[in-house]
Amino acid sequence: MHAHPHTADLAAAEGSGNAAGSGSWDLVGTEGRGGSVAVAERPYVDTDGTGEGGDDTLVLDIGEDVGALVLYTAESVLGAEIEVSPDVDGAHRVHTMVRRRRMGGQQLCAGVYPELRQGTWRIFGLDDRVIGTVVIRGGQVAEFHGDACRSA
Repeated sequence: MHAHPHTADLAAAEGSGNAAGSGSWDLVGTEGRGGSVAVAERPYVDTDGTGEGGDDTLVLDIGEDVGALVLYTAESVLGAEIEVSPDVDGAHRVHTMVRRRRMGGQQLCAGVYPELRQGTWRIFGLDDRVIGTVVIRGGQVAEFHGDACRSA
């Protein structure tokens, strides 16, 4: 992570489509890595599915040439680790676990990649095949709907 983490409140986000930046993410603050530095007003709490957990506040380290990705999935993917890599053969992969999250008044399953360099990234499914690509832009949160995270 870098010196100036940013936060986005998942509970305030509204996502749709596979395009980068199609959701509504709130960043707060006024300084940081080429953009806004946000201060977490509430600690991050991952819900257990009962709806009784705390607010889903995430720390995202974005700005200049670094963005983030939210991968929405079907509930069947809950607990799985999904890998992403730059869109270059043999590139190093990073992964995150799909967890139950709250967004507005509903619960959903999503994996969050809080710090990815800008560029095109491959998303690998449960079968280790590419299920899609997403463009990461510095200072922005991209979204991808992976459904069951399996190749066609």
